[in-house]
Amino acid sequence: MIEAALKLVILFGLALEVGKLLLAYMLWNLPGIKGRGIALLAIAMGGNAAVLFLGHYDTFYFLISALTLLMVFYAFSHPAAGAFAGILTGIGGLFTLGFGSVGGLAAGVLLTGTKKRQTFGFFAGAGLIMAAMLYCAGIPVWDIAWKCLENQQLFQQMSGRGYWIWSALNVLDALLFCGVLPCLMIFVPPAGRGRVFQMWLCALFFWLFILFSGGARGEFGRLAVVYLPALLLILGIRLGET
Repeated sequence: MIEAALKLVILFGLALEVGKLLLAYMLWNLPGIKGRGIALLAIAMGGNAAVLFLGHYDTFYFLISALTLLMVFYAFSHPAAGAFAGILTGIGGLFTLGFGSVGGLAAGVLLTGTKKRQTFGFFAGAGLIMAAMLYCAGIPVWDIAWKCLENQQLFQQMSGRGYWIWSALNVLDALLFCGVLPCLMIFVPPAGRGRVFQMWLCALFFWLFILFSGGARGEFGRLAVVYLPALLLILGIRLGET
């Protein structure tokens, strides 16, 4: 059992590091990013939430999120990459409904980017194909998702977890698990009005949504693992512009 546990920790640790390398690659290739050493440092110092859950498969979400952001990054110049983003969103959604925040971020960026109709068509089409394949395999993904949401709401009602106090605790969780700097820099817009600005705007919207939607009360640290790559990417962009 100890050997198996150590192998899992090593596997998820490698997934975390690969995810960071993907974020660093995007920063390195984004136009207008200076001080790349500082930008890469932002990636190296991040991952608090993922490290704290290193013995749990939640850490693997960090890699899937980073891969999704990479495909969105490529979709600006290669619309077909949007299909891979759709597939990855479907895979992430199989494991946690929290991955919907990353899927929403991807959809928002693709809808506001260049060649948006074609790119978003690839994204949505691939996602729907995945859902259809699962239905054919006897896995009713939408029914499962709604049942999970109903169970979550029932649990929150039975446990007496009120919206306002737990929304405040979500903010505290975000600062503790994700770090103060990533949480603050997400509110500072990047320079220019290109694809980086579009990604920042969508990332900010969905970050506020998962913080204050009331969907996560008391487990926000685990949910933050899913969204942390977006925070670190924005942090690297902001530091790279200074």
